[in-house]
Amino acid sequence: MSDSNFGWESLTPFLYSDSWSVIDALWIFAGFAPLHDSLVSLDTGESFPKHSAKHKLGEAYANRQIFQDIWVNSTHPFDETICRSFNYADLDDCKYDKYYCLFWASSIPLIKLDWLEWAYEKNHLKKVGVNRIEKLLHHNVVQLEFDEKPAEESKGYENLLRLTGVLREMLADPKVIEQLRKDPESFKKTGELANYIGHEYGSQECFNNKGLSKKSCNDRFAEANKILNNDRL
Repeated sequence: MSDSNFGWESLTPFLYSDSWSVIDALWIFAGFAPLHDSLVSLDTGESFPKHSAKHKLGEAYANRQIFQDIWVNSTHPFDETICRSFNYADLDDCKYDKYYCLFWASSIPLIKLDWLEWAYEKNHLKKVGVNRIEKLLHHNVVQLEFDEKPAEESKGYENLLRLTGVLREMLADPKVIEQLRKDPESFKKTGELANYIGHEYGSQECFNNKGLSKKSCNDRFAEANKILNNDRL
Protein backbone atom coordinates (compact mmCIF):
# COMPACT_ATOMS: atom_id res chain seq x y z
CA MET A 1 0.00 0.00 0.00
CA SER A 2 1.28 3.46 -0.86
CA ASP A 3 2.28 5.79 1.96
CA SER A 4 0.23 8.94 2.30
CA ASN A 5 1.38 12.32 3.53
CA PHE A 6 -0.23 15.61 4.46
CA GLY A 7 0.11 16.87 0.91
CA TRP A 8 -1.93 13.98 -0.43
CA GLU A 9 -4.52 14.38 2.32
CA SER A 10 -5.01 17.98 1.16
CA LEU A 11 -6.56 16.53 -2.02
CA THR A 12 -9.46 15.01 -0.08
CA PRO A 13 -11.99 17.82 -0.78
CA PHE A 14 -11.31 17.46 -4.50
CA LEU A 15 -11.46 13.68 -4.50
CA TYR A 16 -14.97 13.83 -3.07
CA SER A 17 -16.16 16.54 -5.48
CA ASP A 18 -18.06 15.42 -8.57
CA SER A 19 -16.39 17.93 -10.85
CA TRP A 20 -13.21 20.03 -10.97
CA SER A 21 -12.62 23.40 -12.53
CA VAL A 22 -9.98 23.15 -15.23
CA ILE A 23 -7.65 25.53 -13.37
CA ASP A 24 -7.90 23.49 -10.15
CA ALA A 25 -7.23 20.29 -12.09
CA LEU A 26 -4.17 21.79 -13.77
CA TRP A 27 -2.73 22.88 -10.42
CA ILE A 28 -3.28 19.37 -9.05
CA PHE A 29 -1.52 17.90 -12.07
CA ALA A 30 1.35 20.34 -11.43
CA GLY A 31 1.67 18.96 -7.88
CA PHE A 32 -0.34 21.42 -5.79
CA ALA A 33 -3.78 21.35 -4.17
CA PRO A 34 -5.48 24.76 -4.56
CA LEU A 35 -7.20 25.36 -1.22
CA HIS A 36 -8.82 28.75 -0.58
CA ASP A 37 -6.09 31.33 -1.26
CA SER A 38 -3.23 28.87 -0.90
CA LEU A 39 -1.48 26.14 -2.87
CA VAL A 40 -0.47 23.07 -0.86
CA SER A 41 2.46 21.00 -2.13
CA LEU A 42 1.42 17.38 -2.67
CA ASP A 43 5.05 16.34 -2.01
CA THR A 44 5.73 18.21 1.22
CA GLY A 45 2.43 19.58 2.50
CA GLU A 46 3.92 23.08 2.55
CA SER A 47 1.45 25.88 1.85
CA PHE A 48 2.08 28.89 -0.40
CA PRO A 49 -0.10 31.95 -1.08
CA LYS A 50 -1.65 31.74 -4.55
CA HIS A 51 -0.67 35.30 -5.39
CA SER A 52 3.02 34.43 -5.05
CA ALA A 53 2.86 31.24 -7.12
CA LYS A 54 4.61 32.69 -10.14
CA HIS A 55 7.46 34.00 -7.99
CA LYS A 56 7.90 31.21 -5.41
CA LEU A 57 6.78 28.20 -7.43
CA GLY A 58 8.49 28.93 -10.72
CA GLU A 59 8.81 25.34 -11.96
CA ALA A 60 5.32 24.31 -10.86
CA TYR A 61 3.82 27.48 -12.31
CA ALA A 62 5.61 26.85 -15.61
CA ASN A 63 4.36 23.24 -15.64
CA ARG A 64 0.81 24.39 -15.01
CA GLN A 65 1.10 26.79 -17.94
CA ILE A 66 2.37 23.98 -20.16
CA PHE A 67 -0.50 21.72 -19.09
CA GLN A 68 -2.92 24.58 -19.73
CA ASP A 69 -1.60 25.00 -23.28
CA ILE A 70 -2.00 21.26 -23.85
CA TRP A 71 -5.54 21.32 -22.44
CA VAL A 72 -6.63 24.30 -24.52
CA ASN A 73 -5.26 22.69 -27.66
CA SER A 74 -6.89 19.33 -26.94
CA THR A 75 -10.36 18.26 -28.00
CA HIS A 76 -12.80 17.85 -25.10
CA PRO A 77 -16.38 16.54 -24.98
CA PHE A 78 -19.35 18.84 -24.43
CA ASP A 79 -21.63 16.03 -23.26
CA GLU A 80 -23.33 17.30 -20.09
CA THR A 81 -22.44 14.13 -18.19
CA ILE A 82 -18.76 15.07 -18.57
CA CYS A 83 -18.65 18.84 -19.15
CA ARG A 84 -20.58 20.36 -16.24
CA SER A 85 -20.08 24.01 -17.24
CA PHE A 86 -18.16 25.80 -19.99
CA ASN A 87 -16.73 29.27 -20.46
CA TYR A 88 -14.37 29.66 -23.42
CA ALA A 89 -12.85 32.83 -21.97
CA ASP A 90 -12.29 31.67 -18.38
CA LEU A 91 -11.03 28.19 -17.44
CA ASP A 92 -12.03 28.86 -13.82
CA ASP A 93 -15.63 28.64 -15.03
CA CYS A 94 -15.03 25.42 -16.97
CA LYS A 95 -15.86 22.34 -14.95
CA TYR A 96 -15.48 18.71 -15.94
CA ASP A 97 -16.23 15.40 -14.28
CA LYS A 98 -13.21 14.69 -12.05
CA TYR A 99 -12.77 11.25 -13.61
CA TYR A 100 -12.59 12.83 -17.06
CA CYS A 101 -9.84 15.17 -15.80
CA LEU A 102 -7.92 12.15 -14.49
CA PHE A 103 -8.54 10.24 -17.73
CA TRP A 104 -7.16 13.18 -19.72
CA ALA A 105 -4.13 13.53 -17.44
CA SER A 106 -3.30 9.84 -17.85
CA SER A 107 -2.84 10.44 -21.59
CA ILE A 108 -0.21 13.17 -21.02
CA PRO A 109 3.27 11.66 -20.39
CA LEU A 110 4.44 14.86 -18.68
CA ILE A 111 1.86 14.48 -15.90
CA LYS A 112 2.76 12.20 -12.99
CA LEU A 113 0.06 11.33 -10.44
CA ASP A 114 2.05 9.64 -7.68
CA TRP A 115 -0.93 9.87 -5.30
CA LEU A 116 -3.45 8.15 -7.58
CA GLU A 117 -2.88 4.60 -6.27
CA TRP A 118 -3.21 5.87 -2.70
CA ALA A 119 -6.52 7.59 -3.56
CA TYR A 120 -7.96 4.33 -4.90
CA GLU A 121 -6.65 2.31 -1.96
CA LYS A 122 -8.30 4.74 0.46
CA ASN A 123 -11.56 4.56 -1.56
CA HIS A 124 -11.39 8.30 -2.17
CA LEU A 125 -11.79 7.40 -5.85
CA LYS A 126 -13.69 4.54 -7.48
CA LYS A 127 -12.55 2.55 -10.49
CA VAL A 128 -16.15 2.50 -11.70
CA GLY A 129 -15.89 6.26 -12.25
CA VAL A 130 -13.01 5.94 -14.68
CA ASN A 131 -14.69 2.98 -16.39
CA ARG A 132 -17.81 5.09 -16.93
CA ILE A 133 -15.80 7.87 -18.60
CA GLU A 134 -13.90 5.41 -20.79
CA LYS A 135 -17.17 3.82 -21.90
CA LEU A 136 -18.68 7.20 -22.76
CA LEU A 137 -15.65 8.31 -24.72
CA HIS A 138 -15.04 5.08 -26.59
CA HIS A 139 -18.64 4.23 -27.41
CA ASN A 140 -20.14 7.68 -27.96
CA VAL A 141 -17.23 9.46 -29.57
CA VAL A 142 -19.34 10.80 -32.46
CA GLN A 143 -21.70 12.58 -30.08
CA LEU A 144 -18.90 13.81 -27.82
CA GLU A 145 -16.21 15.03 -30.19
CA PHE A 146 -16.30 18.80 -30.64
CA ASP A 147 -14.40 18.49 -33.92
CA GLU A 148 -17.24 16.44 -35.38
CA LYS A 149 -19.44 19.54 -35.83
CA PRO A 150 -20.54 20.18 -39.41
CA ALA A 151 -18.25 22.55 -41.29
CA GLU A 152 -20.76 25.41 -41.41
CA GLU A 153 -21.52 25.16 -37.70
CA SER A 154 -17.82 25.05 -36.89
CA LYS A 155 -17.18 28.10 -39.08
CA GLY A 156 -20.04 29.99 -37.43
CA TYR A 157 -18.67 29.21 -33.98
CA GLU A 158 -15.20 30.34 -35.04
CA ASN A 159 -16.62 33.61 -36.38
CA LEU A 160 -18.47 34.14 -33.10
CA LEU A 161 -15.22 33.67 -31.19
CA ARG A 162 -13.52 36.09 -33.59
CA LEU A 163 -16.19 38.70 -32.85
CA THR A 164 -15.72 38.09 -29.12
CA GLY A 165 -11.99 38.65 -29.53
CA VAL A 166 -12.61 41.91 -31.39
CA LEU A 167 -14.89 43.18 -28.61
CA ARG A 168 -12.23 42.30 -26.06
CA GLU A 169 -9.61 44.23 -28.04
CA MET A 170 -11.94 47.21 -28.25
CA LEU A 171 -12.24 47.36 -24.45
CA ALA A 172 -8.50 48.02 -24.25
CA ASP A 173 -8.20 50.21 -27.36
CA PRO A 174 -7.13 53.76 -26.31
CA LYS A 175 -9.07 55.19 -29.25
CA VAL A 176 -12.28 53.51 -28.12
CA ILE A 177 -11.70 54.46 -24.48
CA GLU A 178 -11.21 58.10 -25.47
CA GLN A 179 -14.36 58.02 -27.61
CA LEU A 180 -16.39 56.66 -24.71
CA ARG A 181 -15.02 59.36 -22.43
CA LYS A 182 -16.25 62.00 -24.86
CA ASP A 183 -19.58 60.29 -25.49
CA PRO A 184 -20.52 57.39 -23.13
CA GLU A 185 -23.40 56.46 -25.45
CA SER A 186 -21.24 56.09 -28.55
CA PHE A 187 -22.08 52.42 -28.99
CA LYS A 188 -25.44 52.30 -27.24
CA LYS A 189 -27.21 51.46 -30.49
CA THR A 190 -26.43 48.08 -32.02
CA GLY A 191 -26.05 49.62 -35.48
CA GLU A 192 -23.36 52.02 -34.29
CA LEU A 193 -21.31 49.21 -32.75
CA ALA A 194 -21.74 46.99 -35.81
CA ASN A 195 -20.80 49.87 -38.09
CA TYR A 196 -17.62 50.56 -36.09
CA ILE A 197 -16.52 46.92 -36.14
CA GLY A 198 -17.35 46.57 -39.82
CA HIS A 199 -15.30 49.66 -40.67
CA GLU A 200 -12.32 49.10 -38.36
CA TYR A 201 -12.03 45.31 -38.64
CA GLY A 202 -14.28 43.99 -41.37
CA SER A 203 -12.60 46.17 -43.98
CA GLN A 204 -9.22 44.55 -43.33
CA GLU A 205 -8.26 41.98 -45.94
CA CYS A 206 -7.31 39.38 -43.30
CA PHE A 207 -10.91 39.48 -42.00
CA ASN A 208 -12.71 39.14 -45.35
CA ASN A 209 -15.71 36.79 -45.08
CA LYS A 210 -14.99 36.07 -41.42
CA GLY A 211 -18.15 37.42 -39.83
CA LEU A 212 -16.97 40.97 -39.11
CA SER A 213 -18.95 42.89 -41.74
CA LYS A 214 -21.53 45.42 -40.54
CA LYS A 215 -24.41 43.12 -41.57
CA SER A 216 -22.91 40.03 -39.89
CA CYS A 217 -22.29 41.93 -36.65
CA ASN A 218 -25.80 43.38 -36.73
CA ASP A 219 -27.25 39.90 -37.13
CA ARG A 220 -25.12 38.50 -34.30
CA PHE A 221 -26.02 41.31 -31.93
CA ALA A 222 -29.72 40.94 -32.77
CA GLU A 223 -29.55 37.22 -31.95
CA ALA A 224 -27.66 37.99 -28.75
CA ASN A 225 -30.29 40.55 -27.67
CA LYS A 226 -33.05 37.98 -28.17
CA ILE A 227 -31.20 35.47 -26.00
CA LEU A 228 -30.57 38.03 -23.26
CA ASN A 229 -34.18 39.18 -23.30
CA ASN A 230 -35.41 35.57 -23.03
CA ASP A 231 -33.00 34.90 -20.17
CA ARG A 232 -34.42 37.87 -18.27
CA LEU A 233 -38.07 36.86 -18.63
